[in-house]
Amino acid sequence: MQAPIEIIDFIEAILSIFFYDIKQRERAAIILIDNLVEVSCKAKLREGKKTLSGLKELDDVLKAAGIRGELKKRLLRRRKERNIMQHDLVAVTVSHEHCADSLIDFCELLRKLWGKSALDSAPEWIICALRIAKLYSRSGDQDKRANLENYLEKYNWNLVLENEKITFQPALEKMELEFKSFTGIPIGRVKPNANEIVISIGSTKHWTLLLKKFHKEVTICLDDMGIDVI
Repeated sequence: MQAPIEIIDFIEAILSIFFYDIKQRERAAIILIDNLVEVSCKAKLREGKKTLSGLKELDDVLKAAGIRGELKKRLLRRRKERNIMQHDLVAVTVSHEHCADSLIDFCELLRKLWGKSALDSAPEWIICALRIAKLYSRSGDQDKRANLENYLEKYNWNLVLENEKITFQPALEKMELEFKSFTGIPIGRVKPNANEIVISIGSTKHWTLLLKKFHKEVTICLDDMGIDVI
């Protein structure tokens, strides 16, 4: 069973924040993730025609939704952190890695609620983005993080035309990316229009834009680097 489209839309909003150059993006994202944890559990309970009366605390909601064990402990610990950030201390910050952990735990929660196909209706860019989030979590490979950042930042994305069929050919020794057409001919450069500016779309500051426009190319890169699926 797939998670409701409204929850998928909420994930998209959170990932758009997480992968863009916004001040205190991790703080904003982790508060929203915590809200979505409770909303998702209640949505599942409503699907099963179960009453929500008496479910005043997140602990009660998780228990009613059948969430137990270590996942439940982590979700409750983040609720305490969220309450501190939202209601008490403005100065509290959140690391990128901790926020990524929260995203991955939320994916685990969705699959416990709706099964393995919970994310099947998610747009391709969301699946690609979640794979990168997993790479930046505590379980991620730091060397692969550095390689990915180098790959995506150094490649000239102006060489990729929309809807152009391409193959991905990484040159690992030179830390370069080379996209070619199936004929082997390099794809022509795309010039910006007069009302456009040039940004480094491969920079980590702009990964939201990169993932939305070039998620297929980035997915090929993740596959070739052996980065885990979500």
